[in-house]
Parts: sequence; C-alpha cells; structure tokens
Amino acid sequence: MENWGCVTFRETILLVDPGNSSSGNKQCVASVICHELAHQWFGNLVTMKWWTHLWLNEGFATWVEYLTVDNLFPEWNIWTQFAIIDIRRAMTLDALKNSHPTEVEVRGPQEIDEIFDAVSYSKGSVVIQMLVKYLGLEVFKQGLHHYLNKYQYSCAATADLWESLSFASGKTVNELMDTWTKQMGYPIILVTEVTSEKGRKFHIRQQRYFSSGLDALDSTLWQIPLSYVTPSVPTACTVVKDRENEIYIPDAKKEELIKFNPNTVGFYRVHYSPDLLAQLTHSLFSLPTLDRISLETDAFAFAQSGVASTTDYLELLLSYKEEQDYTVWNNISQNLASLGEVFRMSDFYDTHLLKYGRELFSKIFERVGWEPKEGEGHLAHLLRSVVLSRLGDYKDQSVTDEALRRFQLFYEKKADIAPDLR
Repeated sequence: MENWGCVTFRETILLVDPGNSSSGNKQCVASVICHELAHQWFGNLVTMKWWTHLWLNEGFATWVEYLTVDNLFPEWNIWTQFAIIDIRRAMTLDALKNSHPTEVEVRGPQEIDEIFDAVSYSKGSVVIQMLVKYLGLEVFKQGLHHYLNKYQYSCAATADLWESLSFASGKTVNELMDTWTKQMGYPIILVTEVTSEKGRKFHIRQQRYFSSGLDALDSTLWQIPLSYVTPSVPTACTVVKDRENEIYIPDAKKEELIKFNPNTVGFYRVHYSPDLLAQLTHSLFSLPTLDRISLETDAFAFAQSGVASTTDYLELLLSYKEEQDYTVWNNISQNLASLGEVFRMSDFYDTHLLKYGRELFSKIFERVGWEPKEGEGHLAHLLRSVVLSRLGDYKDQSVTDEALRRFQLFYEKKADIAPDLR
C-alpha cells in the first residue's frame, strides 16, 4: 500500500529468493515496487479531486511502473510485454457492452470498489502511452512537470492534466483525450486501399469494437491519433475524427507493406482488407515484434467478434511457426487457451485442436527444450515456461512423460526442479 512515507508490502511481492523465485515472480516484484513508489507523486504529492479521477492515480502509476522497470532492467523488454499485459487487459474489458469510461461518475463510497479494475489501471496507462507517442516524450515530460508543480500538495482533476499538457505542447489535448476518457470502449479501424494515380490512398472507417459483435447503430466516435508506416515512408501520424476518412500517402510505393498503428502505440484495433493482410502475413518476420503481436491478437479478436472466422485466425497462426520471441508466444498461448475453453467439450477439441496446438508449438519446443542454456536470459526462461505449459495442455506425450519423470525424481528427493518449471 502506497502510504506516504510508509509503503507496505506483502512479503511475496517484496522479497525474492535467488534459488527459488521464478523469473516471472522476480518481474512481478519489480513491477509492484515501482508501481507503489510511483504513487508518491501520482496519488500522494498530487491527489485526485474525487474518485471519478482514480485513473490519474492508478493509470499513471502503472505507466511509470513500466518506465522505471525498463530503466532498471532493459533486457526484460518490458514495453513489449506492455502489449500482452496491460493493453490486452484493457482491450478485453473495454470490449464489453457493460464497460465504463475511464472518468466514471462515482456517486458515493459504495461505488468506489467497482472502479478498481482494468479500465482505471490498464486502459489508463495505455491512453497515457498513446498520448506520449503523439506529443513526444520530452514535451509530455514538460507538461507533467508543470502539472506536478502546479498541483503539488493539493488535488487535481483530469482536465487539469490536459491543461498542463496543452500548455507544454501547444495542442488542444483535452479535445483529443476527452473522447478516450469520457466515453467507454475503443474503435476498430477498417482499412481498404482505393485507386490513386500517384502514391497510395486508403479509406479508413472507425467503428466501436465489441467482442460480442459489431453494432452498426453505435454512434461513438473518437479523435484517433492514427499512425502508419511503410518501408519508404517514416512513421507518420494524423488525427482522424470522422466516421469515414481518407489518408493519402504521396511517397508510398505500390505493393509495398503498410502497417497502421506501428508498434501498437494506439488504443484501437486494425482490420485490413484481404490483400493488405496477405502482404503483411507473407512478410511477417520483417515486422517488429510489437507489430507481429498486434497482427495476431487483432486476428483473434476479429474471430471472437465474428468480424472474421476462426479458420482465418488459425490459418494466420501457422505463419508464426518460426517465431522465437517470448511475448509473441505468450500472446498466442493466451488466445489459444481462450479458444480452447470454447471448444473443450466438443469433438473438435480432442480430434483437431490438440493436434493443431502440438504442431504449432513443436519447433519452438525443439529450440527451448527443458534445460536452460548457458548465457540464456530472463525472457528465455519465461518462454520455456509458456511452451512446456501449453504442450502439456495439448497432451504432448513426450512432454507429459518427461514432466512426470522429473516430478518423480523431485518427490524422491533425487533432483530439484528449476523455479521456472514448477
């Protein structure tokens, strides 16, 4: 608990045993400590005026948590993990029809506990990161410095933060960000290419995304800092406000890749037309890790909501067989686990999905194996845990046999089990 001058912790999220703590536990401890210390500024030095602005405490503490852990442990690639932890949590909850705005009206003490959720913590941190990328880190820091100095030892509301950031940037931050904090949900961007004599032109349509299926009658609109990149055009960003928009990129070459929301900095999903998606899929490993994550997780979300088919998603996953990154495999693992819960009681699960999973994870299992390799880092330890766990769920005989053998030796006190495998 982030008491000013006396931060308190449970032992399990404060102390690390070098011989018995797993890599995941070490990362959790570092993240929680950084989160609680961040509250000394966001919550204690400047306190929210009312619970409506809880996200100013928790969203900022979550964002600073990643900023600090990345500074202390850059080898953990924590900002890449941000996509599979907090962006994922935020998008999962905020895709429901019964979500709530980040700035949610709290009418009394009995409603306070209800808003300590992934919207206040995770969505709060995600929209901050989106704003940081839009304004630039240095400008954002100047605005934050102005905000903390102006409201130190007092209380502030969300509008006060926007005012300070507008002062530093010269932009009307409140007009942009009110669409993200005062209304629930987030958009899906539907992208198709239209004919252009020179350069390339794209038709963009925004619509609110629901995991239960899109609602054509929903009229919600956002001001979206829509970013894009191609091999011949550096990352650019334009704010789209209308339902239908067109983006013209005069220097983009025909047939080259285009990626919207590069590095997953925006809180929205992107649905490409089949030809644009095929281009990205065929050049999958030329994309950065975060873009491979977003392509896969958006495909799963579209299958979940009926925008695309489950078959489309499973076919896309086959392109990831050569993947080696922990964060990508962790995200695939979580999505396949969710899919498995849907089909678990059906014949399809036993006759097709288990076999599919074993084949998908076979190459990465050959690479990571059971034993840590010399010089192996934090993320490799996490990857091994994910791969073995998933193959165990998929009833891979060699994995289950080896797991039982190792447990028997441990039970008989003849061998220990590595913390990351327990």
